[in-house]
Amino acid sequence: IKILNYGKSSSEKTLPGHIRLSSKTVLVGTNSTALVLDEVIPQGRKRMPAFDWLNGIQDKENLYFE
Repeated sequence: IKILNYGKSSSEKTLPGHIRLSSKTVLVGTNSTALVLDEVIPQGRKRMPAFDWLNGIQDKENLYFE
């Protein structure tokens, strides 16, 4: 997956590398704060909102980047 646009979350915390959904916002944890993903390009797909990408994943438990 390619991350195109993202921002920092001022209030949310998530374990490093873990991906979770919070109020229609896709969060990825880092050592200091969570990143808010706006747009991504999944492998073999076109550019899309991160929320749509996450909705397309069947098993959303224990999602994380290695």
